[in-house]
Amino acid sequence: MEERGLARSTIGRRLSTVAGFYRFAVIDGAIDASPAEYVRRPKIDTESTTLGLDRMELGAFIAQGTAGSVVDQALACLLGLLGLRVSEACRIDIENLGSERGHRTVTVLGKGSKLALIPLPPRVGRAIDLAAGERLAGPVLLSRSGKRLDRHAPPASSDGLPARPGSPSTSPRTR
Repeated sequence: MEERGLARSTIGRRLSTVAGFYRFAVIDGAIDASPAEYVRRPKIDTESTTLGLDRMELGAFIAQGTAGSVVDQALACLLGLLGLRVSEACRIDIENLGSERGHRTVTVLGKGSKLALIPLPPRVGRAIDLAAGERLAGPVLLSRSGKRLDRHAPPASSDGLPARPGSPSTSPRTR
């Protein structure tokens, strides 16, 4: 695997899978000893090499969302300023908005079905209010069809047309 140029993390994951397979074979009595028991795995850096957006990229992302529809703006703010996952942002209902100790908040169902109470910066709160409009219930982010926005449906645009290519909602990186 090293000769083929695979990353150390890939090699480590594959060896871990093979070792786990043999470990279960030993536990189930199919074999006496694991041939992968003493195989050395490559050292893997624990620090992530994945970088987030820098200040200028985040500013451009938010500006692009603001230039689009109110849903584009709200989605860009939720993703960029709160750091939510797309699925978390799309699941937010108007009923999830609240107030805690004088601050506007949103309750988000996160990864692992964990609830998180997140304070809303004023800019995010305004964007959510614009996206929700006069509605008192239901999803904050709506698609063109009026249904809950999901990662596969572009949001409604302010002019009723599909979102422009390159807007935050249609960018493959955002989805």
